This record gives sequence, structure tokens and C-alpha cells, in this order.
Amino acid sequence: MRSRYSAYVLAQAQYLLDTHHPEYRGDLTVETLAQACAETRWARLELLSTPPASQDVGYVEFKAWYYQGDRLAAMHERSRFCRDQGQWRYCDGQFDPKPAGRNAPCVCGSGKKFKRCCG
Repeated sequence: MRSRYSAYVLAQAQYLLDTHHPEYRGDLTVETLAQACAETRWARLELLSTPPASQDVGYVEFKAWYYQGDRLAAMHERSRFCRDQGQWRYCDGQFDPKPAGRNAPCVCGSGKKFKRCCG
């Protein structure tokens, strides 16, 4: 996850394509990734949750902070990674994932329960 975020920041579109699982790429190209990199000013990465991975599937919940004009915004995603030929590759993700429940830790990372914070 950190390496993919760094690749977005450094506009390394080929690396992003190489680390995207081939079965989940669809019409994704180096050119479309390069354009996405050029259009975004990234600020920071915040890892929220990295539960232990199974042998072949793992999840990472994060917020990637970026600037929309002069305003700071966040992309919140729970990403799924699968092992392919011994390498972890990005498959897909759920944007703005709902917390596991009202008693789950808040997605904002405050350490409070979701119901006492952002819920």
C-alpha cells in the first residue's frame, strides 16, 4: 500500500499498473494512470487498519489526503490485495467503507468508538 501511494505521488504509472492484479485491470492503462497522477496533489497517507492477511488475500484501510484546489480532502478506501505469483497486487477497493458497527473503532483514527465520534 505504501509503495503504491508513493508511486502516485512520484507519478510512476508503470509501477502502478504492474502492482495492479491483471484480472482486475479492465481497461486500465499506463496513460490513464499517468493522467490521474498528474491531476492530483497528494498530501499524506494515513493507514487506519491492516488486519492480518490470509495466505492469499489481505485488506488495508486507509485515507489518502490530497488537495482539491486549496482545500484538503481525503479519499477513504478499504483495499483488497491478492497474492499473484508471490507478489501482493491491488485488486479492488470499497470507497468510504462503513465501520463494522457502532461499537467499532472510528474510521477517523481518533481511538474513540464510532458511535461516540463520527457516527
